[in-house]
Amino acid sequence: MNKSFFLALLILLFATACDDDSNGSNDIAESLTLSSPSDSSSVLLDSLENDSLKFEWNKESELLGNVIYTVILDKSSNITTQDEDDGSVLRYDVYNRTHLSLSYNFLDSLPHFQTIHNDTLKADSLHFTVFVRNSSVTLRSPDVFIFELKLKSEK
Repeated sequence: MNKSFFLALLILLFATACDDDSNGSNDIAESLTLSSPSDSSSVLLDSLENDSLKFEWNKESELLGNVIYTVILDKSSNITTQDEDDGSVLRYDVYNRTHLSLSYNFLDSLPHFQTIHNDTLKADSLHFTVFVRNSSVTLRSPDVFIFELKLKSEK
């Protein structure tokens, strides 16, 4: 009797501990909306001006405690997970803040921009979104924005 009770309890615990999120997508955080750069915008960064690309988003109100926001830049608009497949251009973690600023020099040094062979102006259309996670859950923004990033170099 004891063995069958513990076996049934073990099966029940195992069944409730399994994650039924088999497609790998994350739940949507409705309040985690993107602000900047705005959708369908164009951003020009000049090497002589020490320009920076500024990302901003609204705080996710459902998660308590310390959170990590992950900014994802990708060539594809199909950013549905925080897996390595997403974030082909950049994945950057931000702790407890709702903004990120990346310098011209940092962006120009990314492998993605090293493949664009133009000495004075590197331009590409990129998609971005933000994920948020704490110790128990990962959520993603309902938004995926596209913007054109131009890196102007004065040589």
